[in-house]
Amino acid sequence: MPAPLKFAFLVALAAMAAPTLAADPVADNTPPAPTASTTNATGSETAAAASPNKLICRKQEQLGSRLRSNKVCMTQSEWAEQRRQDRMNVDRSQRNRWTQGN
Repeated sequence: MPAPLKFAFLVALAAMAAPTLAADPVADNTPPAPTASTTNATGSETAAAASPNKLICRKQEQLGSRLRSNKVCMTQSEWAEQRRQDRMNVDRSQRNRWTQGN
């Protein structure tokens, strides 16, 4: 590696490490005390959590396009099931990644 490139690499590395080194080493790792706004859910959150049959519509980007999106409407329980299935698929693919031969 040429000397100027090596020097530029070290400068960039030092610039990225500076915020980490400047952090307080004796930082308090306890979470902040809960406030009224964090402990009490808003009315819409409470209503959404209480009603699994509430219809929720979300925009989902169309695969292969940055501009197109589709509006998908499902009940809250259907969205929860979709999230659960997606998570299971990710877990399964990560678990089986190394077992499928070369």
